Order: sequence, then C-alpha cells, then structure tokens
Amino acid sequence: MDEIKHVVTGDVLIIGSGLAGSMAAISCLEYGQKVIVVNKGKMCWSGSTAVCGGNDIAVCFPEDDSALWLKAFVESSDYTADQNWIEIFLKESYTQLLKLETLGEKHGLEIFPKQNGAFWRINRAINPFRTVLCNLYSALEAFSKELKVSNAVLYERIMITKLLEEGGKITGAIGIHYRTGEVYLFQAKAVVLATGCCTYKADLFDVCGEGYTMAYEIGAKMMSFDRGGAIMRPKDVMRGGLLCSSASSSMANALGSKLVNREGVDIKEHMTEEEKKLGRVGQDRAIQREIEQGRGPIYEDFINLPDNVKTVLSQLRCAAVKRVQLEYGKNPFTETIPMEHIEQTITPDQSNRMGGVWIDCTGQTSIEGLFAVGDASCPKISFQHPYNGSDLGWALLSGGRVGKYVAQYCADMTMNSQNDLNDIQVRQELARYRALLEKKDGVKPDELKEMLIQIMIPYDIHHCNEKAMVQCLDKIYNFIQQDLPRAEAENLHELREALEVYSMAHVAVMIVSSELYRKESRVGVRREDYPFMDNLHWKKWIGFVKHENQMCFFTESIPENLYEIPDEVNTPFVTRL
Repeated sequence: MDEIKHVVTGDVLIIGSGLAGSMAAISCLEYGQKVIVVNKGKMCWSGSTAVCGGNDIAVCFPEDDSALWLKAFVESSDYTADQNWIEIFLKESYTQLLKLETLGEKHGLEIFPKQNGAFWRINRAINPFRTVLCNLYSALEAFSKELKVSNAVLYERIMITKLLEEGGKITGAIGIHYRTGEVYLFQAKAVVLATGCCTYKADLFDVCGEGYTMAYEIGAKMMSFDRGGAIMRPKDVMRGGLLCSSASSSMANALGSKLVNREGVDIKEHMTEEEKKLGRVGQDRAIQREIEQGRGPIYEDFINLPDNVKTVLSQLRCAAVKRVQLEYGKNPFTETIPMEHIEQTITPDQSNRMGGVWIDCTGQTSIEGLFAVGDASCPKISFQHPYNGSDLGWALLSGGRVGKYVAQYCADMTMNSQNDLNDIQVRQELARYRALLEKKDGVKPDELKEMLIQIMIPYDIHHCNEKAMVQCLDKIYNFIQQDLPRAEAENLHELREALEVYSMAHVAVMIVSSELYRKESRVGVRREDYPFMDNLHWKKWIGFVKHENQMCFFTESIPENLYEIPDEVNTPFVTRL
C-alpha cells in the first residue's frame, strides 16, 4: 500500500454503477468515449438503486398532461424544484424510458412489466399522475450484461476515496480495492459522480455520502441539504420491506395489498374518510394511530392479491421477499407473518431526497469536467411524500442524457499528465489508509457509525428547532474532533467502513448546518420555531462551498419561468393535505 499498483487512463471515469451511473456509462459509450466504470460493490449491484424501496418511475408519456406534472413537481417540492429541469423532464424522460426498455429487450429481460401489452402504470395514492412500474433487478442485470460486452473498462469492489483536480479542473481519482489492498490511480478528462446519497439507517451501511464529501473537499458547490431527513431511520423501521414504517409502501398498496394490524384487520376499516382521501399521508397517520393504540406493528398482507400481481411483486420486491423467507421461514404471498414479538418505530418521512452536488442543465458541476447524476447531484426535480417515483425518474433522466455533454467537454480537452500537485494528493491519501490500518487500541468503524446515528436520530427531536440543531451540530463536531480520530481498521473491510464513517460525519455537518441556515419550514424540515413556509424571504435554494477550509453559504433564486411561485407565508405542502 506504499505505492500505486495500477494507473488507468480513459476519457471519462464513472464512479458508481446503479441506475444513474449505468445509464451514464451507456450514454457516454454511445458518444464514442473511452469509459472507465468503478463501483464500490459488485458491478451494477450496490448503492442507492439496489437498496431503494421504490419500483415505479416518474416519466412523462406523450399522452400525459404536462401541466399536471409541472404542478405536482413545483407544489409538492414546496416550490424548490428547478423549473428548467422540469422542462427537460417533460421533453426527454419518455425517450430515456424507451432507451432502457430497448436495452432490456436486447438482453432478453423485461424491465418494465406489462399490463394488457402496455407499460403498467399506477396511480400512487392521491397522485394526479401515473408512474410506470420498473423491475430494477432486471434493469441492473441488463446494465451488467451490456457493459461486459462493451468497450468499457470495469472495476468493482474499489472504493474511490479522493477526487483529483488541478486549477479547478478534474484530473481523475484515487481508490483502493478493499479485498486486495491494491491502490488504483484513475486519470480521465472527465469524471461522472454517480455515488448515490447518504443514509443514517442503522441497517444500511452501504450508502455513505462519499461523493458529497469528495466533491466538497475539492471546492465543488453543494446545494439543498436543508431538505429534511427521510434518510434517517432507526433499525426496526423496515422501509421497502414487508413491515411498514410510518411511511407505508404505497406502490404495493396501489396494486391491492392490504395494510394489516397485529389483529389481522385492514387499517382502512379504522381510517377516517379524510384520511382515505389523503393517500399515503392518510395511511401514515392511520399507521401511527394504530401503533399508539397498541395494535401495531402494521405490515403488508399479500395473500389475497390476484396471481398476476403476486408475480409482479415477487419480481419487484424479490430481496424483501427473500429476507422474510430467511427471517420467518414464510412465503408472504401464501402465509401470514407472526407479529407477536415485533415492535415498530414511528419516524417522520416527508422528503425523498437530501441535497447533493450543484449542477447546471448539462449535469456539470462547478468543477470543470466533473459531472454528477442521480442522487449524487442536488435534487433538481424531486417530489416529497405522498408523491413518489421522482428519484428513480431523475436517475434515469440525468444519467441517460449526460453522455452528450461529457463528450462535448472531452472533445476540447487533452489528458493531463501526472503532476506534482497530484503526487502530493496521492501520497496524502496513501498515508490516510496506512494510519487507519496501523492504529491500535482504537474504536471499530461500526461502533462509530452507531454513535453518529444516535446523534442524528430521532430526526423530529434533534432537528426540530434552533436549540436542538445547535446541540446536534455541536455533538457532530465533537464526534469529528474526538471520536473519529480514534477509528482503527484491523483489515481492509474495516478500512472501507472507517472511510465511510468519515464521509457520513461530514455529510451530517452539511445537513444540520443547512437546516439551521434556513429560517422557515420547507420540504422535509418542520421547525417548531419557524413553522411556516415563507415565500417572501426564503423563495431560494441554499448552497455552500468550501473556502479557506470553511463552509461558506450562499443562496440562489428559484426560477419561475414555467410556474409563478406565490409571494405568501403558508404551511408546507404536506401539512396542507
């Protein structure tokens, strides 16, 4: 580990191979680029896409009413959606859907289940639009097959830990193979970040915000980390599984599954007429009441579904179904799951997306040659609950169209040779690896992650007002200064985890600092001291950038070229439902 074992060069380095990263890789290949794809886990099988709970995608079909999509994006995002990107979505999302459909057909895979020979579209709760069902497992398999037969150079189980830049231009990245210990230097004209988001779920330690931290550290503008905490849930909330948290699984419910309490009663029998009209939000309120009155936990009952729906759900949720089979020895489509000894935690869940790296309408960040797609980028188009499907739709759209702009950038660039500045950055990163592996009598990474999670959740307590946020931020800084330096790694696997907790801690600072900066309630943030959404003073995005080792905040006005945002003080969207 004292030297670089591998130096790999190409036109574009793509970090991550989920839905967004794989679409980006194929898009860049279409434009004749020499593509390198690096994934922290198994190629095309890890990160945000593989672990997400969603299986339907927001796509504007030619026959759709674009005005409904526009209204849904703008209003459900509390006006924070980028209207320039909404226009791109309305024009291009269907084209990207067809591209992915064709890729599946090429490899004999059905990515989009059909109903009566057409795309299977569903109305999620009170959504004014329909989303399209997608089998993500088939999509990832199609990506894997396509990339393996392409000219792309593929590397898996390599964790990229540092982006390299010179004079405000990206030059590559450095990473370590966490099974062999070999260090890789990647040199490229352009880099596409497809590294996913960051989560503080106790049962999910794979999506840890490395892309955010790496981009921030080289001076990239960051944006919209003030959106709230759907990504913060305690361990006993099984989002995307068969136990429902306070965020019920509205996709399966839209297909006919029942939300059943401990007594086996469909909770719809206990819902008010108003709650039934509110879709997912109403379901969440009913779930919370059932649990508080001792009739929890709430789970999804698939037993009485039609056979064709069972077949589709078994494909779309195969990982969750296998988990139930392993934990309970039951087939959830034919047998009920014993609930006697299961407790369930209630957690708020309004916002689907956190912040990300600032991008323009081509996907390029403020660092020349660095692009970001999917959850790695800031949320240009994103619903909040009860609407769904926008995040997978964003991954499909942003990844599928970025190749054109990467190719345009690379056409005017020459490969930078390794220089003294990059040599220094590489040596510093190698020293960081060694220090973690040589540390004795320290703290294991898993223990540090648990400590950080305890600081960040329960979300609605630790992020509810200025006093709570200041206390939370102080605890995070104390963790970074006193606990994080104690991290030790006995082996390469623990080295990976130690590097992940470093990113999680610094992203935590981004989140809480941004929430504290915004003096109102908007999207997922519900502040007790500022309970209203204030369009008179806060009709803007909040961003920050690293300057002289300090986090410096800035704001940008939200465009209103398609939809005028009212100058008013009102309650946030979900609160008004």
